[in-house]
Amino acid sequence: MDLADRLTASRATCGVALALLGLLPRAPRALLIALFCWGVISDWIDGPLARRRGETAEGRARDLRADSLLTLGAAIAALRHARLLWPALLAPAAHYLARAPRDDDERRWDRATGVAQMSLFALSLARPAMKAWVAPAVIAARCAHLATRLDFRSPTGGGPLGPHPRREDR
Repeated sequence: MDLADRLTASRATCGVALALLGLLPRAPRALLIALFCWGVISDWIDGPLARRRGETAEGRARDLRADSLLTLGAAIAALRHARLLWPALLAPAAHYLARAPRDDDERRWDRATGVAQMSLFALSLARPAMKAWVAPAVIAARCAHLATRLDFRSPTGGGPLGPHPRREDR
């Protein structure tokens, strides 16, 4: 396991820790923010390291799972400790059903709405009172984008709509 893989694993661990802390009645805000920040920083660092050594399909799949765990964990923590509204969980949950973006335009929207969503979680954890004016717009934009990419076919071979596109085939 090289440094990029260890960073990816640490991001997944941060996501699980945020989710578990989100289940507690009280959690230190500083710890929630630190876990969230390390998860985001590790995401920025592991990609360039992986590309330098040569990406693999398995590494991309692990990276996607770690991103998803961090997003879901941050949503749970923000929902519980910053009183973010429950619809904030819709996009992180729907992400598991979404197919990979097909073109550059979908990738740009995916990145923009994903960054906005994570910014909302960060803002909610850091300054809970500030989220009220931005949360509905961010949640709606992320959910609308993911709704265009929902794919209910079986990941093992398809269904009536044909074979399932692999998420790592970006």
